[in-house]
Amino acid sequence: MTSRKPFVGSITGTDGARQGLGDVQDWLGMTPEIMMKIMTASPSVLSGYIDFSVTLAGGVLDAKFREQIALAVSAANQSQVSIAYHSGVAKRIGMSEDEIIDSQQCQSSDARRAAALKFVSELVVWRGQVSPAAVLGIRSAGYGDAEIIEIAANVAVVTLTNCFACIVGRQPIATQ
Repeated sequence: MTSRKPFVGSITGTDGARQGLGDVQDWLGMTPEIMMKIMTASPSVLSGYIDFSVTLAGGVLDAKFREQIALAVSAANQSQVSIAYHSGVAKRIGMSEDEIIDSQQCQSSDARRAAALKFVSELVVWRGQVSPAAVLGIRSAGYGDAEIIEIAANVAVVTLTNCFACIVGRQPIATQ
């Protein structure tokens, strides 16, 4: 196996990227290292990521559910850096250790959430090509169009950050 050359991104970035990172710092209370290493190289990517993430945070899915999705996607993508990051966020918003572990296994003690996390798993494993049975399963659990679309959008955002984690490699998770 060949060793990966560390990504050398601009930590200072452009003025627009620095402002974007300031916005992230204000929003999360921290600046994820992945964004500092990768996204500052492209203020367009950073801005798009921030806008999409902030918009989804105001959507129909609550913060706990979004973190359950993030943990499930990160585990399915085997992104240890993202699992560690989202486990920390999950703890800060009050999720128990059991909920964090269950989420990584696409499980939940709540039957409705369990059905949605199974759908998340299918989205990741089948790269969006979910079966009609998967769609029927999430609909049968009571999810409507807006929720299903936002679940898919959250999967996409987390998958993007998982890709950046792979580019960066195993680096420190965040700077305070």
